[in-house]
Amino acid sequence: MPFQKLSPDARRIRTIIVALPIAGVTAYVLYKRLVLGEQQRKLEHVKGPIIPLNTTAPRPPPQPENRES
Repeated sequence: MPFQKLSPDARRIRTIIVALPIAGVTAYVLYKRLVLGEQQRKLEHVKGPIIPLNTTAPRPPPQPENRES
């Protein structure tokens, strides 16, 4: 499906539609933190890789030979 080139007014509307929810949520989170005194959420620190690394990969089972005689 080819993309249509948007008119300047349509681009402006698209920008508003994308930016307003982001600005609203950001303002709400800042309000809760600055006015209501809610603590900033922090992620706990994890040492080492999250996914354990396996140094030896399992070998695939041997394939039977297909001999046509």
